[in-house]
Amino acid sequence: MKDRDKLDGYALEFARTGDGHAFEELLRIMDPILKYEARKRENEYIHYDELYLMFQETVWEAALDFNGEKTFIQRCMHIMYRKFIDLCRHYRAQKRFPIKPLIYLANDGNEETESSASPLWLVENSAVEQTVEENLYIKELLDGFARTNEQQGKIIKLIHFGCTNKEIASIVFGENEYGDRPRKGVQRAKQKFKEYLDNAA
Repeated sequence: MKDRDKLDGYALEFARTGDGHAFEELLRIMDPILKYEARKRENEYIHYDELYLMFQETVWEAALDFNGEKTFIQRCMHIMYRKFIDLCRHYRAQKRFPIKPLIYLANDGNEETESSASPLWLVENSAVEQTVEENLYIKELLDGFARTNEQQGKIIKLIHFGCTNKEIASIVFGENEYGDRPRKGVQRAKQKFKEYLDNAA
């Protein structure tokens, strides 16, 4: 029997009877996964032991009312991911999780080439910020900035997606070349986005 099937069986038994042996087997099979996930996500602000304990509690939470509609591993990983995001947000609120992105342009932001819009790198302070906040916080920032100025928001998103200067000139300004008007528009958008990041910190 595969571990996945064993997990489902033990989880169903625990949900139905509260059997301690079934839960011990769940923890035993899940333990390598919990350790791997905790090690992958630890950083100087969120320690391995804290994550490992939280993920162990997640096994209990996932098994408590397990009904077999999804596999146990799917349910458990979903809850682990949600709890990890909540923990990141908690540390952000406590000022222990410095996730403010820094803008790095390929040529330091002072000059731009004709062929490239100098891709915008939103650089985080650790691998954890990259994996989680890249999908959540960065999207939140880009969408929030776009609400303040639709055109400048579109420019920043296009830069982030890797569009060239010429493509931005065509899409945003309706021009065939990256001339003075598109160049000034891109520079203004970058400056406004930097100001927006400062205010969002």
